Amino acid sequence: MAFKLGGTSSVSLETPERMFLDFSDRAFKGLLTHQGHVLAQYQATAMSQADVAIKLPTGSGKTLVGTLIAEWRRRSRAERVVYICPTKQLVHQVVEEARSKYGMRDSIAGFVGKKADFDPSDKGRYQSGEVIAVTTYGGFFNASTFFDEPNCLIFDDAHSAENYMAQHWTLDIERTTHPALFSACANVLAQILSPFDAKRMRDGSQNIWDATWVDMVPSVSFSSIEQQFAAVVDEHVAHNDLRWRWGEIRNHLNACRLYISANEINIRPLVPPTLRYKPFAAATQRIYMSATLGSGGDLERVTGVPRIHRLSVSDDYNALGVGRRFFIMPGRSLGADEQHVLQCAAIDEAKRAVVLVPDFRTARTVETDIAQTIQIPIFSATQIEETKTPFLNSERAVAVLANRYDGMDFPDDQCRLLIMRGLPSAANLQEKFLVTRMGARALLADRIRTRFVQAVGRCTRSATDYSAVILLGEDLQTYVSKRETRVALHPELQAEITFGLEQSGPTQDMIENLKLFYARGPEWRAADNEIRRLRGESIQVELPMLEQLRQASFYEVGYQYALWDGDHQGALEKARQVLTVLQDAELKGYRAFWNYLAGDSASRLAREGISGQDGIARDYYSASSKATTGIHWLRQIAGLRPDEVSQAKPGATAAVLIERLELRLDELGTRHDEKFAKVERGIIEGLGKDEASAFENAQKELGGLLGFSAGKIETAGSPDPWWLADDDFAIVFEDYTEALKTSLLSVNKARQVASHPVWLRSHLGLAESTHIVPVLVSGIGGADRDAAIHLQEVAFWPVDQFRNWALNALAVVRRLRTTFPGPGDMFWREDAMSAYAIASIDPSSLRAMLKPLRGAERFVP
Repeated sequence: MAFKLGGTSSVSLETPERMFLDFSDRAFKGLLTHQGHVLAQYQATAMSQADVAIKLPTGSGKTLVGTLIAEWRRRSRAERVVYICPTKQLVHQVVEEARSKYGMRDSIAGFVGKKADFDPSDKGRYQSGEVIAVTTYGGFFNASTFFDEPNCLIFDDAHSAENYMAQHWTLDIERTTHPALFSACANVLAQILSPFDAKRMRDGSQNIWDATWVDMVPSVSFSSIEQQFAAVVDEHVAHNDLRWRWGEIRNHLNACRLYISANEINIRPLVPPTLRYKPFAAATQRIYMSATLGSGGDLERVTGVPRIHRLSVSDDYNALGVGRRFFIMPGRSLGADEQHVLQCAAIDEAKRAVVLVPDFRTARTVETDIAQTIQIPIFSATQIEETKTPFLNSERAVAVLANRYDGMDFPDDQCRLLIMRGLPSAANLQEKFLVTRMGARALLADRIRTRFVQAVGRCTRSATDYSAVILLGEDLQTYVSKRETRVALHPELQAEITFGLEQSGPTQDMIENLKLFYARGPEWRAADNEIRRLRGESIQVELPMLEQLRQASFYEVGYQYALWDGDHQGALEKARQVLTVLQDAELKGYRAFWNYLAGDSASRLAREGISGQDGIARDYYSASSKATTGIHWLRQIAGLRPDEVSQAKPGATAAVLIERLELRLDELGTRHDEKFAKVERGIIEGLGKDEASAFENAQKELGGLLGFSAGKIETAGSPDPWWLADDDFAIVFEDYTEALKTSLLSVNKARQVASHPVWLRSHLGLAESTHIVPVLVSGIGGADRDAAIHLQEVAFWPVDQFRNWALNALAVVRRLRTTFPGPGDMFWREDAMSAYAIASIDPSSLRAMLKPLRGAERFVP
């Protein structure tokens, strides 16, 4: 017969730990010391806090602590609790662990997929508080979430929540996925963009600069076309997947930022306004679980919460590492082809490997490269998101995961080889704009460090776990090579990376070391002792500006809510408080961004009729423009003339060139000379020849290296290479290098070079205001008398002088390369602009140097 049971539970609810001990089905004997320490902290200090962050290192049992708090609150307070994970695979993992290991067999349920497909029984049990609901960020943050009245929310891997949370208030229109909507929006935006940028959006990426270009549309300009833009989006999203996200921001466009690129339009608030989302805001408590919370207020920016109470394990436990990683850095000693050989040999040795890449384009490249070299099954993130079983059941396999630096783990024998290709830097258009255009690299330093730490730990999830980690990509190699990067990491990770740097050598030596690592024999035990010795010598140092960023985050979040609520005076006050806090010199670029935001709020107040705000707005805009200099529209709304900017900063007209130079140097690398020397040699050799094709190709390459948008098209009537700085200035060349010194320039040739600006303006979509200098580069000594009339607006650059100028320009770039710290460093940018001015590479100097032949008679023999 069935057991006769009472109506109440006999499980102790005195503390979460005491409750856990009463779970008879649990696989664990009890909590570990650090887990009990965190739970005691929670009870002692955090019970009444609305927002609590719990930091627990990887492999420390974070999921157990989170689910125990969830179960204890569910039982002791009769609360509806939702446990939120980044991926569906983690939802299944959390549910399975809670049921099989923690003794919570009947009190937890997973909710993934469409709401209509949720198990009806589980839905009822959650609503009555009988089970913890485990779902994804997307399952919670959506227009019709099932979890509309939770009492307690627990966010797992909260450090990675930025995109998950922000997506609820983000309209992302990509050329490839929504081509009709992208084109329609681009047509509307063309009314307020420069002709050149409008052409970029119309035609897409035509060169490397188009592919990397990102900008922000100023609010004062967008307001003039806002109604048109909204009407277009309304029409196009009525029946597609963007409809509900558009609905979240449709009536709050003045509280959002509009970012654009050649292939993407992104509209989003600076900080996600989560406290205006009822299911989030109404919860009694929100708990953020993470292995790395950061020190610069990033969690507050990510979650849209101004203050979060923090808990963590003891310092003694924090001092310990998690598992053992053997780092291999082939880029320190091998060329690109040799690195690929090593990568494939390592995959052959390990049998299964996980490859982390920053984007889908890189993922496709990696998949192709591996497939062409070794025959092995390749899985993407979507193929193993629900379950890793297909990957794990393959004796040999590679998982290539794009922009998935956390949320998917491969512990123990699941995978012993992690390959990381490329630095996980700017992940969306907002981040790219802040780094590449505003020079706010310091803001993202903490976030990049967090992503890197999470990434290299995908295959080491416990104290006894181990994996090899191969780092590929010039930017990633440079990142870990710098001492200032390493000292900000955990001492254990510092030691592992330092040891790896010291082991770089020939391919065969590194593969042999990999085999010794896997063998775990006496050779590796000696190496392990060396890593521990290095750990003892390592001290973790916090980045100095992080405290100011942490303090500023409170006001940044407040700024966003004031803007969301239409309180422009309150937004201006919060922006002022942010600027008061951000004083560290390293934060100059981010401070410039907040000067713009303060100016934007003052400008909105002026449009509302508040007197005196116009002047305040101009002051803030001016401060921002003089700090960044490369953003053309910022200079315009500040009312600054180019000469005013130049007076404030030597070489300021080269700002846009320096932004592009950063991208080129990042691509070519700075740790060794191989790639740069090859480009440099090609330019020098090509310019040294009189043969037209070689000279012109080298001239185009030189312009691209210097940061100009350089191009050349072989059609009837087309010019030779052109160099475009921005909408203000361009050079278009006519190279006549094969002519003898005794030759005379013909009338047809003179007419041809004089017509180049018309061709360029037409084909590149340049504005009438763009100053285009047609330049004749040649060694000839004169022109036919009848040619003179056509040379009135043409500049003459003797080929020998051009060659000398080019060699000097290359020397400047080579010198700047030796001090290049990576994209977005404001101090390096200022040094580079000054160097360009001294060498007459900046547009202002070139414009002054390349005077038209208005006295063309002097060019006639």
